[in-house]
Amino acid sequence: MSRLPDGRGSGSSPLPPGRTGAGPRLPEDEGRRGVMALLRPFMAGRWPSLLLAAGLSCITVIAGVALLSVAGWFLTGAFLATAASAFNLFVPSALVRALAFLRIGARYLERLTGHAATLAFLADVRVALFASLARLQPAQLARYRDGDLVARLVGDIDALDAVFLSFLLPWISVLLAGLAFGLWAVWLLPTAYAWWLLCVLILMTAVLPAWVVRRSLEDGERLRRQSSLTRSQLHDIVSRHADVVVFAMQPAARNHFRKAGDVLESSRDRLAAHGSFGALLQQCSAALLLGALLWGGMEVYLRESISAPLWVALILGALGLFEAGAMLVRGVSRLGAGAAAASRVGAVLRQAPDAEQAPQPRALPMQGELALSGVCLRYDRPALEISGGDDPWPAAVAAEDEAEARESPPVLRDVSLHVGQGERIALVGDSGSGKSSLLAVIMRIVAPQAGNVRYGGIDLAEVDPAVLYQRFALLSQDSPVFLGTIRQNLKIGGPHASDAQLWDALAQAGLDAFVQSLDDGLDAWVGEAGRTLSVGQARRLCLARLLLTDAQVWLLDEPTAGLDREAQLAFFRDLARVAGKRTVILATHADVPEGVVSRTVRIGLDGRLGDA
Repeated sequence: MSRLPDGRGSGSSPLPPGRTGAGPRLPEDEGRRGVMALLRPFMAGRWPSLLLAAGLSCITVIAGVALLSVAGWFLTGAFLATAASAFNLFVPSALVRALAFLRIGARYLERLTGHAATLAFLADVRVALFASLARLQPAQLARYRDGDLVARLVGDIDALDAVFLSFLLPWISVLLAGLAFGLWAVWLLPTAYAWWLLCVLILMTAVLPAWVVRRSLEDGERLRRQSSLTRSQLHDIVSRHADVVVFAMQPAARNHFRKAGDVLESSRDRLAAHGSFGALLQQCSAALLLGALLWGGMEVYLRESISAPLWVALILGALGLFEAGAMLVRGVSRLGAGAAAASRVGAVLRQAPDAEQAPQPRALPMQGELALSGVCLRYDRPALEISGGDDPWPAAVAAEDEAEARESPPVLRDVSLHVGQGERIALVGDSGSGKSSLLAVIMRIVAPQAGNVRYGGIDLAEVDPAVLYQRFALLSQDSPVFLGTIRQNLKIGGPHASDAQLWDALAQAGLDAFVQSLDDGLDAWVGEAGRTLSVGQARRLCLARLLLTDAQVWLLDEPTAGLDREAQLAFFRDLARVAGKRTVILATHADVPEGVVSRTVRIGLDGRLGDA
């Protein structure tokens, strides 16, 4: 077996949890500055609905503050009216009803439009992220830990809803409501108290949220990373459940996952603590503001420059404003996790494919000689921190600094190989010698550091990948059987194939009799990863899928791995029959029967080719 992109042999990893790379890590400051830079283009496409939600949120907050003010004015005036003071009860009572209905209606519409707009632009982010993943090379995707990409697609993007719903909406609303309330207070109170009021409002809408955000950034990033790691560990344990049971590792796995959960819970508690402390400071600010209003209002009231109902209205309005401010403080405590999520999502969105498409792709002939010249390949391995000690469950995480990545030994050294049209060759060698890597170079899954691959005289680096994959097909040693029916799996190779063509492919692969024995035939369900099929049947199904393509070059990587000798011989006989005039490169450890291939080439552990 050849080496994986992290430099390890594909069959010799000591780490059962799966791939160890956690994905590229961005500098911490980039996540802090880039959350709005990431979301701005997506939010710009939804600006009408977002602007409507912001307007409704402002109406809701202002109506709430005004409702409390008018209620205080109304109740105080009504009380004084019973003490023989003249007071018009009809205007404030009508205002109370109107503001109450306005607040309820605006809040409902704001939640409706705000959540709809947020879900819409987050869906745009998710589609863009998936498109970015789809254009990356398989070797690039292999650098991420199993489950980490799912965490970015699901958990990280879901965390971005805090940016608009929990931060921008409350901040804009409180800022405008505070400005309106401040102007009203300045008109009613002396200048000195008005300045004191302005300072408290700035503290509530700017200084305090900024402090909470700054304190929550580090813990928010830790929370998102730990959440992704925990999800990956759960995926590892579930996907390898049979091995966990066979080796009696359930207690170790359970203890390992419990520790991960404890770390995750600790990160959440620390993040919640920042929000709680921010809320405490916000209440202290409210006490300062109320003190200023009481003291300043008393002075103005004694001078008879303000009536008692207006004084009470001012105090209750301040309480309403701080009620909205409390929502802002709770929201900004989630912004740290949102910034970390934006950093992780942005890292994928900005990642460019290792092999860029040629600006002017060249046409690829239908047939021709396949020629490799001076191909050299090495992988950069991330430095790994292995957690060992007394924990019987092994794990590894990528080193924090990507600059610490170590250069692996060369996998392929000056490889030159010529394969004629219709020729079938066997590629043999010890595990880790680079057989799979050589096939990956031909398919442009990885880009070599030196040399080139030509087909019909055309450099494959100058060919559109879509055209390349029409001419070349890879049957890897772990080619998947997808969750679905036999028909759906076959149509991956030939989307427009008729039932007759599907049966013909199954017949050529020697699987038609088995499928005919199933009650549902082509529509039989094969289960996740083909678990309802034997290893040999899964291999033949993948071969049938290969037969439905128009590829003229077949690259087969350990197609008989896991099969007994009789099944191997049957597979090789079928291969010699169905390959026809196609070019075939067969990487294998098995003894290939005479007549299946025209020659055998050996690749050594030093990455050089030689005669078998």
